[in-house]
Amino acid sequence: VDAISILGGMVVAKINLDISFGEFLRRFREAVEMKHIIIGLAKAPIFGFLIGLIACFRGFEVKNTTQSIGIYTTKSVVNAIFWVIAFDALFSVVLTIMEVKCIKRKILSPDLEIKLSMMESVLKLTKTKFLGF
Repeated sequence: VDAISILGGMVVAKINLDISFGEFLRRFREAVEMKHIIIGLAKAPIFGFLIGLIACFRGFEVKNTTQSIGIYTTKSVVNAIFWVIAFDALFSVVLTIMEVKCIKRKILSPDLEIKLSMMESVLKLTKTKFLGF
């Protein structure tokens, strides 16, 4: 699905904006991080499994009438839409928290603290040596 979406974007950009395929791909690589593509590819099978699980669960509830098929099919679709949106929101929250923790870890890493203390020492030395205070 991701590849088809990218291909569709390339075709639209070529037709409407006269952007070559090579230029589109170059700009695409600049604009989209690889982690977003990986996350999209990872979520697709999870959502597919979730939809199949909900459909099977609702399918087991069908009674011996043709009306119940329509009722439980509708319930299945509504439940699947709800749970896909809920899981997508959950993924977003979890991935955002993980990204914030990674950023904090990078910022508060021991190497950075050493570099900051070295910079402070250099600034103090510069102030006392050259500026006299």
